[in-house]
Amino acid sequence: MEKSIHELDSDCTIVKAKTSLIDLPHDLFFFIIGKLVDISDFIRIRATCKRWHSLISLSDSPRVPWIFNHRLITLGAYLELYSLASRKFHTINVPGASDKFFKGPSDGFFLAFDTRNFTLSLLNPFTYKEFPLPSLQLKWSPLCSYFLPELICAGEVVAISGLTSQGILLLASCRSGDDKWVTVEHQVDSKIGGISYYKGMYFVNIESEMGKTTIIDAMTGGFVFFVPAPDRRCNNLKGSWIELLSYDYLVMSSGELLRVFRVWNDYMILGNEYFEIYRLDYAGGCPQWVIVDNIGDRMLFLDAAHGLSLVCRDAPGMKGNSIYFIKPFHWCNGLSKFLCRYDISDGTTEVFPFNVETWADGPWIVPNLR
Repeated sequence: MEKSIHELDSDCTIVKAKTSLIDLPHDLFFFIIGKLVDISDFIRIRATCKRWHSLISLSDSPRVPWIFNHRLITLGAYLELYSLASRKFHTINVPGASDKFFKGPSDGFFLAFDTRNFTLSLLNPFTYKEFPLPSLQLKWSPLCSYFLPELICAGEVVAISGLTSQGILLLASCRSGDDKWVTVEHQVDSKIGGISYYKGMYFVNIESEMGKTTIIDAMTGGFVFFVPAPDRRCNNLKGSWIELLSYDYLVMSSGELLRVFRVWNDYMILGNEYFEIYRLDYAGGCPQWVIVDNIGDRMLFLDAAHGLSLVCRDAPGMKGNSIYFIKPFHWCNGLSKFLCRYDISDGTTEVFPFNVETWADGPWIVPNLR
């Protein structure tokens, strides 16, 4: 029986038309590939045949973030994620994911904590690659069973943090090939805001210190300096700048360290979010937070505690100068969550048709096939 005009031979030729899709001019072919926004489409096209597989580099894969269903623990090898590009939910089978906690956000890798043998690793849910991390030796042995570290960064340096019930902030870092963590302890007396690893130092926002940022040397644990709290733009009628604050983030963005405040978080109103963005500035030898009114072609993706940054060329279909976040909303019959985009230029919030009752706020993960 003759094949349909839409059926493809293994070499990607349309049988009846005798025309190869790969005969398209390379510029046009790669223009089409560049328009792909969802990594699942990219994987399918690349796997169509050997020719396409050889032409399409993994470095061309779209990097539009996905949102992970942050349950307390993953049961079985299936992970639930939401694709921001396709606006669809996906359940993917990830060997090695059973009985693990996952933390993010990151560029392609989750921090995985194995509850069976208390080991740490970096796991890529899109490629199944898993890299073991050094054993984390804690001196508070009664606390080890529920000590769950948070991922700070996962590049050349892997950095994590965790807070014990005794008010001890643990900061730890390691590099590829290290057999142990370099750990730092810092006593804190109140809620921790944003934490970031930047140029060999930890930046930590502590509420009890009236919003200043403490900088700690990652190798020695010694105090380096602190950055005073920014002069907040909002007028706080209650008198305390903390009462304005719902969330406090530190986000690495195109080589800069940003501090982001998310305020006016009324759970009964959609679209009333307000964000303030500050950039760490070393001008004059005195580090300070300087207000930022525009981040250009960059986008921020925030969960309940952490954030990541991308530029438009890496995330086609997303709008620059924006903040993507999940908004809890109280209905008369319970709590739901909505995916929103905050436009920094005019302060408006766009609410997407994303309404779930059981998901937590992220974390975000940027697909990485390399």
